[in-house]
Amino acid sequence: MEKKLGRPTILPEEAEAELSRILRNMESRLYGLTPTDVRRVVYKYGNKNGVAHNFNKDTQMAGLYWLEGFLARHGELSVRQAESVSIQRAIGFNKQG
Repeated sequence: MEKKLGRPTILPEEAEAELSRILRNMESRLYGLTPTDVRRVVYKYGNKNGVAHNFNKDTQMAGLYWLEGFLARHGELSVRQAESVSIQRAIGFNKQG
């Protein structure tokens, strides 16, 4: 049995693992996910799947502290402010027909 310190997470481990998989899939499809986008996706995920949470209903986003903890627990995710891509680099993303 592994003993964890601190407060329990808002979402269960299974839900966080699935969210991590969803966000990695979005990253692989070149969606530029900002921290605000991730917080909105998490809120919608919680509502759609009936997961109990205490996220902000007015802004419909998860909190900043929750996001920091989530990213610390899931180091495989890279969430940053998106930068513009040059047209030549964007063309390079497409397969040659």
